[in-house]
Amino acid sequence: MYLIFKGFVLVIVLAWGIVFPASAIELKSNTFVSLVLQQNLNSKDLELGDVVRFRVGPDVVVGNTVVIESGAVAISQVTAIDKHGMIGKGGSITLTVSEVVAVDGQSIHLLGQKTVKGDDETTGTVVVGVVLCPLALLNKGDAASAGEGLRVRAVVAGNYEIQI
Repeated sequence: MYLIFKGFVLVIVLAWGIVFPASAIELKSNTFVSLVLQQNLNSKDLELGDVVRFRVGPDVVVGNTVVIESGAVAISQVTAIDKHGMIGKGGSITLTVSEVVAVDGQSIHLLGQKTVKGDDETTGTVVVGVVLCPLALLNKGDAASAGEGLRVRAVVAGNYEIQI
């Protein structure tokens, strides 16, 4: 009896695929994906290679079909970091976006980069240090920081067939 039931389910599944075949939509290279930072960043706390998560802003739509949903997690990495330093040097963080997941579960490679810089006070520090007090040269610039909600634009790297 169990084998008959199992065979019946298999026939229905196969028939469903023939009657209602899955359709595919092409997600083209260079399609824009708007991303929103989901955490606060500070160059004092980050290291090279750290993973930073974004979420997709508005849905990515091809025709009338959503291919990447709003809220999908996008992954980026810290690819360059400069800590703030002496003589007023500001810090900086460079994030490189790498991937997001489409509605069919497929990993989509993205290209995008964002650099955030802290306030650089080098000129003012040197002038004050030379004219007034050499101790001013010990002044540090600001660390680079970015708050939750920072927007980054990335593009799809390559063409993908998204199963709908």
